[in-house]
Amino acid sequence: MTINGMWFQDAYNYDCSTVRNSTTVVAAQQGEISFCAYYGGGWRQVIEYTHRTATLAEYQRSHGRQAVCANGKSVALGQPSREVPLVQIQSDWIPVPAAVSWPGE
Repeated sequence: MTINGMWFQDAYNYDCSTVRNSTTVVAAQQGEISFCAYYGGGWRQVIEYTHRTATLAEYQRSHGRQAVCANGKSVALGQPSREVPLVQIQSDWIPVPAAVSWPGE
């Protein structure tokens, strides 16, 4: 088993040198891509879009929706009922003071 530690990266903390020097790779149809670039750099969406065979709507039109199973039994989803009224919750707005004075100021 191999355990690799990596610096945290997200949309706001993207380190190009870490992506360039990443030693963990992901196998793709185009070849090997670094793990950081594949998941953090947006390459996963590019590769999935390039190699898709159909959109979800096209697939459901041609094959139908797949069955939902729970505990080994098929679950009948049916149509949503319009007879149950929606409950609307109203809350009072909490007034926020314009200026806050801190102790010692």
